Amino acid sequence: MPIPFMKSALPLLIVLTQAMLAAEEPAGAQGYANWVKSCLDETEKSLPELSLSADWAAARYVTDGYELGLCGDPGLVGEIHGRSGGPMRLATDNPRDELSLAKPELKCVVLLFLRDENFEALVSRAREFNKQGNKPVIAIGRRELLDRVKAAGVQLDAALDNHAAPHGGLIPVVPASLPAGTEAGTTPAGRDAGATQTAWKVPTDPVASMIVGWTWIGEFVGACTRLGKMPPMYLGYAVAGGKERAAKIGNIKFHAEKPVRMHAGVIGKRFLAEQRKNFDAILNAEGDKIQRVGEMAAQARKAGKGLYNAVFGHAVMGHVPYKPDDPNLFKRVSRGWFEIDKSVQFAAGDVVFCVGFDSPFTEKEWNGFPDMARQAGAKIVWTFSACKPEELKAKPDDEILIDQHWAAGDAVAGVDGYDVKILPTSGVLSESVYWMVNAEIMRLEEALGAK
Repeated sequence: MPIPFMKSALPLLIVLTQAMLAAEEPAGAQGYANWVKSCLDETEKSLPELSLSADWAAARYVTDGYELGLCGDPGLVGEIHGRSGGPMRLATDNPRDELSLAKPELKCVVLLFLRDENFEALVSRAREFNKQGNKPVIAIGRRELLDRVKAAGVQLDAALDNHAAPHGGLIPVVPASLPAGTEAGTTPAGRDAGATQTAWKVPTDPVASMIVGWTWIGEFVGACTRLGKMPPMYLGYAVAGGKERAAKIGNIKFHAEKPVRMHAGVIGKRFLAEQRKNFDAILNAEGDKIQRVGEMAAQARKAGKGLYNAVFGHAVMGHVPYKPDDPNLFKRVSRGWFEIDKSVQFAAGDVVFCVGFDSPFTEKEWNGFPDMARQAGAKIVWTFSACKPEELKAKPDDEILIDQHWAAGDAVAGVDGYDVKILPTSGVLSESVYWMVNAEIMRLEEALGAK
């Protein structure tokens, strides 16, 4: 019998301690849910620190002529750049952009999103920014990675803890070849290096950095208003009038109108409150479905069937698979925004987990991909927002939908006097659902003694 989702979360410390010491029952979906709740709580506690760094960045942006840029984890860059409720003017590493971090002369405050994969390359990039002298770096990542960046001699103008689980992954996997009672090494450099190392699976860094990243953006906007300026923010293109509004605004740095002054912490608290509300709705209404999908996938694996995923979204496309923390239970069959790997041959009994946005892949660009899997006898499960009821007609009734419970428009935080809300919740929600399913499969397989 699956463990029912508890209405109140256990403290994260208890969950992790049980998983690390007993290792008989991985944390599962409930453990991942507990961690997300703790991350939201810790981010709110750190709002004064986030606001302080945002104040400093806004002063550079408004008064000193700097831009704001994104670098590092491609999923985070994709999540915040060109996004509903996000800033319309951002620099990236794309050399073709007018605002490009590749231009040494560009004055820019850089948000550097850390991750284990390609860590040394990120350190080298940060050193380049330091040498240029006009690109101050604000790093966002878990404490271990922040400490490693500092130890490498990189100058950080702010180091913001994303409150990810220690080691990044939530669930420890001790190699079978490790003698009983032996303490496995867990140094960052040695993760997955060999049979004597504990591997930490089911990543928490992506969701954690999204939560902190969006909260910081909200505080940056608030800090700009206190300096008398309002940076333009996107209305999502999926919303009627979104493209037209963006075209009308153009590539300006600030709106001409003087904004309402927002106090420090207000926008961040509004965002975190709505993020909690959406996430709690998932746990309360979709928890049994997450468990059912976990059971379905675990049974398919035990029967020798394949698990596949197709992912569609700004962040998730850069985070699946997520090395080295991904348990690699699913094989990704999607490429870019719509392309499907045509070499994959689905079979009866396979499970295809489709992580989407606001529809069951009905866009013509998918070229009938879901029907291809259905015709082969594969079982399709979905997660997307049911904010467009008309889209649900395309989903067969026997296919499970884990509703992400974000509303049309996605952005949730109001800025007093501004025409649109800012800061979306969908990125955090879609990935949380995906990783909860992964964690639940691991819990079930461990409980059943699956290899």
